[in-house]
Amino acid sequence: MTKITCPHCNKDVEIVVVEEQKQKISMIDNKDGTKAVLNEPPKTDDKGNVPFVDTSQAKQMRSKINIEGTIKSKEEVRTINTKAGGTLSVCDALLADNSGDIKITFWGEECNKVSDGTKIRITNGYTNSFKGEVALTKGKFGRMEILS
Repeated sequence: MTKITCPHCNKDVEIVVVEEQKQKISMIDNKDGTKAVLNEPPKTDDKGNVPFVDTSQAKQMRSKINIEGTIKSKEEVRTINTKAGGTLSVCDALLADNSGDIKITFWGEECNKVSDGTKIRITNGYTNSFKGEVALTKGKFGRMEILS
């Protein structure tokens, strides 16, 4: 068994890694009592204790989301008016991995750093729901790294 910090409840949990037909399978106990099965052992961040999730799992989470994927279908950058009276650039795209995709929103200079095909890693991101659609963003306390 391996101890990790659960991305749902931020508690230390134990996961079981088993080998089945030369494929590693990991299981995480979720906060609601269900179990999440990953096709491979979870990747960890620089500290080695927080698992990375795929897009299908990220859609079920609210915060502390660590994820990697490839940008596809990046939309045009648009300018919005802020409550403080200024303006800010924003754009949406899809972040895709082998489980599917999730809408991701980029703010400010982030918009110019990505294009279709860019591989990124989001650490400590969060989701929100707008007009019934779940969207991921790195937020104020998260981090985005360009991988390729």
